[in-house]
Amino acid sequence: MALQRILDVEYLIGGKTVYIECNAQPKLFDFYSAAGFLAFDKRNKQGNIDENDVPVQMLKYFNH
Repeated sequence: MALQRILDVEYLIGGKTVYIECNAQPKLFDFYSAAGFLAFDKRNKQGNIDENDVPVQMLKYFNH
């Protein structure tokens, strides 16, 4: 539902990518990967020691 809204806005104003951050939990990562998002980096928070609490930065490219 959120991606459809983004596509609608992209049609109105232009754009080629969507950027998100999600925790490195396997279910979230798999969900966004299945939706076409590609991981490109991780953002370490200060004092963070839990690997699953590190936000994964992901992009989705529109092909139209």
